[in-house]
Amino acid sequence: MKILAFLLFFTFSSFAFAQVEFVWGINESLDQYKIQADKFKKIIEEQTKGEVLVKVVLYKKDPQRPFELIKNDSFHMYQITTDNVQERTKTKYPFLDAWHVPFVFKNPEHVEKYINSKRSMNNLKLLETDDYLAFNYSYAGGFVSVIDKNPVHNQMHLKDLRNFCPMTELSGENDKNKQNFAAQFHQKLPCLALLYELNEFKNFADKLPQEVFINLTYHKVVSRVSVISKKFLSQLSIKHKDLFLSHLNSILAEERAIVNERGRQNLKRIGNIPNLKMVRLKDVQHQVKPDPNRSQSLQSEIDFIRGLEEIKQEQASK
Repeated sequence: MKILAFLLFFTFSSFAFAQVEFVWGINESLDQYKIQADKFKKIIEEQTKGEVLVKVVLYKKDPQRPFELIKNDSFHMYQITTDNVQERTKTKYPFLDAWHVPFVFKNPEHVEKYINSKRSMNNLKLLETDDYLAFNYSYAGGFVSVIDKNPVHNQMHLKDLRNFCPMTELSGENDKNKQNFAAQFHQKLPCLALLYELNEFKNFADKLPQEVFINLTYHKVVSRVSVISKKFLSQLSIKHKDLFLSHLNSILAEERAIVNERGRQNLKRIGNIPNLKMVRLKDVQHQVKPDPNRSQSLQSEIDFIRGLEEIKQEQASK
């Protein structure tokens, strides 16, 4: 009887304290993102007393089929850029297109206001599937700058500009890599660079054959959608699920703030780097012109986002 009682106690104890593991996949180049993920791991494992574990998995190259990785439990969370959501799902979501219309967002605070709006949260629900929950927005570098041989003076210079500077080609710290990259760099211009990664320019700027202008503008922002496995969430108790999502939401908000701050700090450093000249686009006004090619639903989203900024300006003037 004692043996039976012990076995029953052990069985029920094991069930009561069954562990679940959350796997968060992050590109290894995003060092600050891993710091935030590790912080989240510490908080969750401490507050759930080890019942919920967090495993941070680093990968070198973004996976081609991230939603399949979530479905088969390779990852339980993945942060995918808004344009890639449409590409991977083969479905058009007009509200996601608003992220890619130039000058929709004026500054990081404006972006944050939209992210936290009820309308934005309702939009994310439209991305939900049987396999994953679209939880929140995060940044993939925040706002971008325009890199070119000359200063940019008006919006026409920004028209149809989509190609990003090939920073991934700048591998290693040796002079040969930097020399080769710098020699070919002017052939890639004009191109876009994330404010988050501008600090990488210091690795080869002294090798550039001529000056390059970094044109600062809020004309475009790069954002990602954070998607979480529903199968994983179903394994959490109600208490742990609420705790988990609350802390994850806070971590993603911190992540966005860190991306913005890193961009600001990078701009300060660039001012002292040879061959790099910063230009603030004072003559390029923040405006979103009507476009007959836009769908009514996309125009509605743009009008809503612009309205958030107008409300802010009205409140500031009172």
